[in-house]
Amino acid sequence: MKNKKFVSGLDHINITVDNFDETIDWYRRVFNFKLVEKGIKDEKPWGILKSGKALLCMYEQIGLNGHDPELLRIKGFHSMSHFGLRINDKQKWLSIIKDEKLMKSYQNKSRRRLLDKFTWDKISKEYENELI
Repeated sequence: MKNKKFVSGLDHINITVDNFDETIDWYRRVFNFKLVEKGIKDEKPWGILKSGKALLCMYEQIGLNGHDPELLRIKGFHSMSHFGLRINDKQKWLSIIKDEKLMKSYQNKSRRRLLDKFTWDKISKEYENELI
C-alpha cells in the first residue's frame, strides 16, 4: 500500500447561511453550482450543491452572526477563516466578476459572499478564490 492515495479529495464543506434560496442562486450564477440534493431539517431548508467535483452543503440558519476568525483566536478558539475554489476559465471569471460586481475585500466581512482574495496561478492556469 506504499504510495497509494488513501484520501482522494475533499468531500464537502458545510456552512450555514441566512437565506437559503438567495445563496443557492448566487452560487449557481457565480460558480455554476447545481443543487443536487435538498431537504428540511428542524423546519429549515438545507441542500448540497455541486460544481465539477466540488460539493458544498448549506443549512439555513436565520439571524446568526458571521464569525470573526481573529476574535475567535484571541478568545482561544479555532475557526475556519475561508475556503477556496479553483476557476479554470480566466476570461469567463473576469466577466463574472464584472457582471456580478464582485469585489476583493478584507474589510467588509458582513456577508459570506464577498471574495476574500482571488489570484491567477500561472502554473496551474487557474484562479484561486478564497471566500469568506
